[in-house]
Amino acid sequence: VKLAPLVVWTQIRSYIKGGIHAAFGCQSPDFKDRPPGTPMYKEEYCCTDGETAQLGKNSGALPDRLQRRYAYELFLIYNAHCVDNGLWDDMDRVNYCLKYVMTGLGPGNAPPRHQVWRSNRCPFDKLYADECQDSTQGEVALMLYAVGKDCNSLFLAGDTAQSITAGVVFRFADVRAVVARVGGTLEKPRKLWRNYRSHQGVLEFAGNLLGALDTCFPTMQTKLTPDAGLTRGPRPSVWDCTSTGAYEAGPGDPGMLALRRQIEMDQGIIVITRDELAVDLENGLKNCRGDAGNDGSFNPIVLGIREAKGLEFNDIIIVNFFSSTDVARGWANLMSLKWQNQYEAGTPNEEANKKALIQAAQERGLPEDLEVDLKMLYTAITRCRSRLVIAETRSTNPFKKFAQRFRDADKQVSGFVPSETSRTRMPDEWRATGMQFLRRAVDLGIDGGDDNVDQSAVRFLKIAMSSFHNGGKECEDLYERTKCMNDYLLINNEIDAIDPDRWEDRERCAAEAAMQMVRVGLLNQATDIIQRACRQRMDTKVVRPLYERVQKCKAKFRPSA
Repeated sequence: VKLAPLVVWTQIRSYIKGGIHAAFGCQSPDFKDRPPGTPMYKEEYCCTDGETAQLGKNSGALPDRLQRRYAYELFLIYNAHCVDNGLWDDMDRVNYCLKYVMTGLGPGNAPPRHQVWRSNRCPFDKLYADECQDSTQGEVALMLYAVGKDCNSLFLAGDTAQSITAGVVFRFADVRAVVARVGGTLEKPRKLWRNYRSHQGVLEFAGNLLGALDTCFPTMQTKLTPDAGLTRGPRPSVWDCTSTGAYEAGPGDPGMLALRRQIEMDQGIIVITRDELAVDLENGLKNCRGDAGNDGSFNPIVLGIREAKGLEFNDIIIVNFFSSTDVARGWANLMSLKWQNQYEAGTPNEEANKKALIQAAQERGLPEDLEVDLKMLYTAITRCRSRLVIAETRSTNPFKKFAQRFRDADKQVSGFVPSETSRTRMPDEWRATGMQFLRRAVDLGIDGGDDNVDQSAVRFLKIAMSSFHNGGKECEDLYERTKCMNDYLLINNEIDAIDPDRWEDRERCAAEAAMQMVRVGLLNQATDIIQRACRQRMDTKVVRPLYERVQKCKAKFRPSA
């Protein structure tokens, strides 16, 4: 038996430890009793016998008993490693909470056996969860208990085709199963179809990938109504950067040189690639001309696909998606299938044709990892509002097959023609880009005073600062404010590096930084810096009055702070 690492992790995260059976325990007469919030036993998980099986053929779990046994043996090795080293994962945290919450609340609608929530009240009256497709069944169960098992108080929104969190299998039918286990009922999910972000050219191309997902992996996501854009728009483009040659003579990767030249000509275009390639690609673009081109003035915005999730941009170029895939043969086999685009009108024999296509896909033995690749590409494509380019800096067979299928056969994409003239962005465009990244940085906790700041938030903050700087005088106020937020992170490290016995230096450093924060209205940050520097004592002549003034400003302008 041979299984890909991602397949094994999916079995652990979505079924053995994070699924509905792990969350609610086992009371089946066919298996040994198991309390809520505990991993499935081996006999439970490995059983594939008809009605007895806890995980049936449509559950998305591995269909073969031998494969399940092999996956469970690997789970035991993983679990032993965690126990021996005092480690825990997300599923352990969720199961720990579920174990105690469910013990207190009792099964179904039974009254509580003992008090769980403080003041006998659930934490939330209403709970709204976006991007719910990245949640396991156990996490959905915890959300439901957090609103007192009232399914009408829980609102979930998501797109199963964008489920790109490693190891998570999400379908809306699974949410219904979770609700049913606590004695509730749930209406059918409402399917939204009007897309206010992308135009129809992008959406029809993305819909083709949804057709591939529905054909090749029919049990792994919920089929949704295809999105409809408000306007028509240009078809996406494909570009082999090596086919046009480098724009300038000299050493270096011709494909990377051509890509850099295009980014320089097209200010503000966003580069999206696989998350593990983002840093290397950004450095490669900066250094592809050697020392002569690395003067600090060229700062491309390069994001990973998962990092870009939830954001949207006018112009996007997806780079080196195919040259970095681990399922090159799977992509080649996929391109030989003629599945139906979700935007195409139905045919008289549509159902029979679909069954034949599903059978053909199964016979080709498409790897399970290809499903994740399809969802990753779909997520990257749907970040685009207007102009989309899929580019490769080195030619590969999967990309050639992809281009032949969608450009030459289906005519859904066009060949990309590199720009000969520079496109300059207006200040309001730079402002909009900077605000988007600044909001994301704040959402990730950049202004919370936490020592463990998300590194993605730091990157977003720097991108926002660079965007405001490019916006010129019209963005000066936002640039100064963002720069102060960046300085706030640096000053915290600087203060911590000063010996506590040198309290004068700590206070001086804090007072100067706090005044800078106050000037741009960052009152919470000013307070945090003073408190951080003056843990042992606070100067009564300078620092104490400054601290009190900041507190008064907060009380006056932010009463709820």
